[in-house]
Amino acid sequence: PWTCRRGEEVVISAVPVENVDSGSDDGIVEAIQVEEVDQEWNKISMGVKKGTGMFTVRSKACSEEEGLQSGIPSEMTFAVLGAAEVNGLKLLKLKSADVEAGWKGRASMEDANFWTADAVSSLGSDGEKLEEDKKFGVFWMPWADVRSRFQSVFCSWSPARFRYHRSLHGVWKKASPCSTHYDDAPQYLIRFRCSAHTMIWLLLSKHYSDAKDATRVGMKLFRWGRKVYSTEGSIASSDMKSSHSLLKIPCPPGDHAFVFVLLVDRPAASLGYTITSYSTELVALSPALDCPSLQAGASSMCTFKSFRHAWSKMPFPGGPLGSSRFPNNPMFRLECMAEERVMVKLLARKEAAGLLPAVCLHLFVSGRRVDNKDVKEIECRAGSSDYIPGSAWKEYLLPPGTFTLVVAAEEEGVRLQAEFEISLLASDLLEVASIVYPTMDLSERKDPPPPPSLPPPPVSSQDEVDLVDAPPRDEKTRPPPPLYFSDRQEEDKGVNNPDGKNVTAKMDEGDKHPGYLPVLVEDEKANEEERRVDKKDEERKQEEERKQREEQVKEEERREAKRKEEQRREEEKKKEEETRKQEEERKRQQVKQDEAKKNAEMEEARKEKAKKKEEEEMARKEREKEEEERREHEERRKEEERKKQEEQRREAEEEERRQKEEVERNQKRGDNEQNPAGDEKQQGEAPKDGE
Repeated sequence: PWTCRRGEEVVISAVPVENVDSGSDDGIVEAIQVEEVDQEWNKISMGVKKGTGMFTVRSKACSEEEGLQSGIPSEMTFAVLGAAEVNGLKLLKLKSADVEAGWKGRASMEDANFWTADAVSSLGSDGEKLEEDKKFGVFWMPWADVRSRFQSVFCSWSPARFRYHRSLHGVWKKASPCSTHYDDAPQYLIRFRCSAHTMIWLLLSKHYSDAKDATRVGMKLFRWGRKVYSTEGSIASSDMKSSHSLLKIPCPPGDHAFVFVLLVDRPAASLGYTITSYSTELVALSPALDCPSLQAGASSMCTFKSFRHAWSKMPFPGGPLGSSRFPNNPMFRLECMAEERVMVKLLARKEAAGLLPAVCLHLFVSGRRVDNKDVKEIECRAGSSDYIPGSAWKEYLLPPGTFTLVVAAEEEGVRLQAEFEISLLASDLLEVASIVYPTMDLSERKDPPPPPSLPPPPVSSQDEVDLVDAPPRDEKTRPPPPLYFSDRQEEDKGVNNPDGKNVTAKMDEGDKHPGYLPVLVEDEKANEEERRVDKKDEERKQEEERKQREEQVKEEERREAKRKEEQRREEEKKKEEETRKQEEERKRQQVKQDEAKKNAEMEEARKEKAKKKEEEEMARKEREKEEEERREHEERRKEEERKKQEEQRREAEEEERRQKEEVERNQKRGDNEQNPAGDEKQQGEAPKDGE
């Protein structure tokens, strides 16, 4: 689905599928179910408003009558043009490619009660604008109705949100859902270091080679540093809902390493894909390895062997270490020519009844069949000693010598029919052969005599030896190849001798005792028939190997040509990138110079302003000081005047008092002159009581 602005000319072009870099620069595609994104409203609305993402929604399946009644046809895609919120009601602005389609419910053009003055001002739509939008299939729809009427939201986030992008392309041939183990599925290792909390996005995009291809893809994430086999223990996964799958990895500060596995929901003959990482920190993205310590150097001295076997070839097989039936498990002889690192991988298939046995690997210093009694198990350097359904692996550092590898199943007393595959990766030459089993059930022996003791092989004192880059040794100095065994009753077709011929079973001197019976050989006629069948099988295998080698040569040539072309493109891209970086550096330097000049001018202006402000402050303080002195002088003057007035008032009062006393004295004096007898009488009278 696509949309355009009104009056805009649209040109649609196509390119070959092989040249499409899906999901690299066009957008980060994410498909979300509508029922699950109520909490994503803010993310979608902000993405629409800020332009950091493009969104489309697809309607649910419904009848034609329901579609006509609601205005939303069945399974039609609508573009999201805007998002808004009016009086607490969340709304999406949608556009349909069919101009006849349009929402008829709440907030539609027919809903006159909704289009109040607040709604018109908030959405910028009036009657005339709504009529114009309706002609182009544009309408507003509440988010609650979107959730009920639509099934998915398709997001295309802008890659510009992230600083670093890294893409890898691949083809998964004979892709199929993984139910037992993940060994056949493509796996990639991502490593990075972050200084703060960050988010890494991984986008898996399927390449389309057929319009009818409906394969959906997904991913599972493991916190691990090498290839994973067990289907259990993942820390995150993405749903298989479309041809794109997005996995988001939140990471705290520190160093991190993850392995993610590609998944499909149905078988496909060939599945092309692109994996792109988006991050704010530098990341390293590479295919996950079975044994990084051996495969990282890609040494020519590495030895790889792989073969198939089955528990059905053993009498009453199965039984963990320590059980009475442990000796009935399949056993294989390993012979190391020198001290070397060995990685052993076991992949089990499902039983006919759907049972996936829990398996484990055990290694002993023996070279013969073991029964838990006088043999010590070798400790592994890496791997799990637990019994895990469907797969097991261990990594050893072995000295020169002969060893016994036991493929044990946890189920005890069950007639197992499952097949399994053993893969060995060694830093030097390694020989392997099947160890035949006696014709009787070892668990029924009462007290078998112990096997003769053998001198222990030398053990290296080094804790860690890396022979990936060791120089090749002279072939003449190598010890002779080990003695091969084969079961003449039920032959293991996965293990043969170096010459490609099946040989009659032989016995070591240490095996010739009552506890270990010799292998019964059929008559000569049966042997001849068996050899004839073996010869035909060998010829057929050789023909298949020849064809396979030719295919590999052709594939290598194609890869080499592709690699050279990619190298040429990469060099051109590097040159362009270097030119772009130089131009950016020049611009940055120019910007820095401009900023430095601007900062110097600003600093000068700031100093001038500070100086002026300081002068103003000093003048203000001087004025305040003068004002304070003037105020104090005025107050002293007023105080002196007040004291002077007070003194004058007191003097006036004193003068008035003196004048009054003088008047009283004069008045008394006059009275005495007028009545002297009365005065004398008054003077002669004695004072009365109380006077």
